[in-house]
Amino acid sequence: MAAPVGPIGILCIRKTLNQGRSYGFISGLGAATADAIYGSIAALGLTIISQFLIKQANWINLFGAIFLLYLAYVTFRAPVSNNIEKDHDKGNYFKTFGTTLFLTLTNPLTIVSFIGIFAGMNIGSVSGSSVYLVLGVFMGSAIWWLLLSSFVGLFRKMISSESMKLINTISGLILFGFGIYSLYKAYKGLF
Repeated sequence: MAAPVGPIGILCIRKTLNQGRSYGFISGLGAATADAIYGSIAALGLTIISQFLIKQANWINLFGAIFLLYLAYVTFRAPVSNNIEKDHDKGNYFKTFGTTLFLTLTNPLTIVSFIGIFAGMNIGSVSGSSVYLVLGVFMGSAIWWLLLSSFVGLFRKMISSESMKLINTISGLILFGFGIYSLYKAYKGLF
């Protein structure tokens, strides 16, 4: 479920190119953690929470859309640097992780996907299997983000400052597009 490149993938790629592989991977771990949270809710049958999230999906999506638009703005204005040592400020790992965790959690319809997958696999009837499946969801997602950030990181040193500026502009436009689309979907669902 993590493999399609959407807004989270764009953020991971951009973080990797701007700040290095570790930042790209930490960014992806935020998404993997959110997937594990939603997977846990679905697998453990926490119907009250999942029903609440599904009922409030439009409001949560609205917050996610606004956050995407904010990220697009920040991406457009991001300074460009190819100095790898300068970019490795350890204090920003938590912020990087939190950004993608929050953004991924603003898509509560992910839980519907997990409910469908777990129901199709008849997880509720097998004792303890839901814990292994949630762990598998987290590990699979984490491995995907590790592979993506490692692959993209191979090209980091080959990219000039001018190319990085273009990548930031394109990334900002893509995030803006996702933000507008999410805003439209949230508005349509609310009104």
